Amino acid sequence: MSDKDNDDDKDLTSPQDGGDPPAPDEADSHNPVSPADMAEIARVMVKNAKTGDFKAAEIARRLWRARRLRLGLDLPAVREAADVATAQQVVVAALGADRLTPREALDVSTILEYRRRAIESSNDDTRLQELERLAALLAATRPKGPGGKR
Repeated sequence: MSDKDNDDDKDLTSPQDGGDPPAPDEADSHNPVSPADMAEIARVMVKNAKTGDFKAAEIARRLWRARRLRLGLDLPAVREAADVATAQQVVVAALGADRLTPREALDVSTILEYRRRAIESSNDDTRLQELERLAALLAATRPKGPGGKR
């Protein structure tokens, strides 16, 4: 086996640390894989995909699709229920234009639905407070019946 073959099949761990993967750049107990590790994994997957490895090609495709951190949607401010419908139209249009994946559209739509529920709850609370205020006002202005009872 030549040195070139040896480099191609190189393990992603270094021998000086006993074969364990290198420590992440930033300590993160939830994600022990560093950005440098992910970059190396991506390079290996792309290299293998180019040689016809379909599993590597699928992993490379998923890594490529997940590379975006921001969706770049220009959503309107959502202050009332009608704004939710307008924002949903933007999401559906972006999905139709293939600027969003179905998963991304679902995620944004879910966030918009939670916003709609919060608006609805706030509106319900405002209406309830107004009804309670009117009920108290009505009770205070109701004439007393015989014997001082209302």
